[in-house]
Amino acid sequence: MAVAIGKHSCIAVVTLWTKKELVLEKLTTADYTILGQLYSKEEGINTLIRSLLVHKNIRHLLIAGNDLSGSGEALLSFFKNGVLAHEIIGAAGVFIDAEIPESALDSLRKHVSVYDYRGMIDFSALKQIIAQLPLLSPYGANESFPEKKITIPETFPSEKSGFIIRHAHVCDAWIEILSLIMHFGLVKKSEYDIEQRELLNIITVIEQENPDSPLLPSFLPFTKKDLDSYYPQLITGGVVEGVEYSYGQRLRTPLDQIQQIITALRKTPYTRRAIAITWDIQKDIFSEKPPCLILAEFTIQNTLLYLTAFFRSNDMFHAWPRNTFGLRKLQFFVAEQLGISSGSLTIISQSAHIYQNNWASAKKILKEHTATPTGTADPRGNFVITVTDTIRVMHVSSSGQRIQEFSGTEVCSLYLKILPYISEMSHALYLGAELQRASFALEHKIPFVQDQAF
Repeated sequence: MAVAIGKHSCIAVVTLWTKKELVLEKLTTADYTILGQLYSKEEGINTLIRSLLVHKNIRHLLIAGNDLSGSGEALLSFFKNGVLAHEIIGAAGVFIDAEIPESALDSLRKHVSVYDYRGMIDFSALKQIIAQLPLLSPYGANESFPEKKITIPETFPSEKSGFIIRHAHVCDAWIEILSLIMHFGLVKKSEYDIEQRELLNIITVIEQENPDSPLLPSFLPFTKKDLDSYYPQLITGGVVEGVEYSYGQRLRTPLDQIQQIITALRKTPYTRRAIAITWDIQKDIFSEKPPCLILAEFTIQNTLLYLTAFFRSNDMFHAWPRNTFGLRKLQFFVAEQLGISSGSLTIISQSAHIYQNNWASAKKILKEHTATPTGTADPRGNFVITVTDTIRVMHVSSSGQRIQEFSGTEVCSLYLKILPYISEMSHALYLGAELQRASFALEHKIPFVQDQAF
């Protein structure tokens, strides 16, 4: 909550998402005690309530401005309805800190009058409104309460669906997958009488892994020999002892879909119909053990063979690493038959989950091994920043070709123009820091060299 302090003994003004400066210019410090914005519901409202309890001389609270996040509506619900078990009635999921007793909240609601001016356009009217409000005395001694104790949630908030992970090697992607699911995965039941942590639609892109010479650090639960034994389950249609069916059987029999794909791509390299499907509608819709891998699609671009695979359900702890190496091997096999090289492998895991009996092992691995940056350059290019009488940003392709240039003095404006050409979060964070340094250099007229300290 961004706050300005004035001198009026009993007035507070909240401007929600509207810049407080737009209201401040219509008032003087004699018109209010506190004036500030209120961006967020829970955090912002708690900060405001604590401020009001510390300043019990405030008896009138005016709410104005643009209510983009619904913080104003939640604040009005608090004053109108109160709380139940510290949750604001009428604002589901918005809690007042348990450290503030309900008796203090009830007293606040009783003694502070709230005025809703969210539809106001001309803020100069506030001055006259404030002048007509009665001057009231404090309703008690000021109170402050302990800060809220932060409790780490079982599941952190997230976008729930659509997570893109891009790495050169399977091992690095797997660490990031474990981290994502253990931090953000929803805990829910599964069809195997065991709980799971689940995220929807994890999209993993593996850029460089060679399945015949794989990078296998010790934390991966298998060896090169294990992989060599597993590969035939995807590459061939042969019967695997102890296995009801293999993906290779589904892909190769009764129709050899892989061979049909090779033939189709030889004839028409630009085809979008090189798809192999494992799902048997007559069997799998009623089966207790339907395949998890549903389809694999091969595409040629710039003489490279790309593979995209879709899993309806993916055990990301045990199955995903082996699945990925196996699919990469299948991709290399098809590329070799076509006489071309492999591009990236993309796997879409619709239900990406880790079962409860693997949570402890996943946490142990994450404690010992942190997720690393992608290790690959941003495929959308790089940016060279220079400072003259303005900030100049040159967009350069991965091959070193100059593509376009941006210039300006406002960092936020520049960043918004550049943002569509950034694919990596780490790259965006880096550019934000460097642009801020460039702005500082421009403002203070000091030399700027990208990546070098002042």
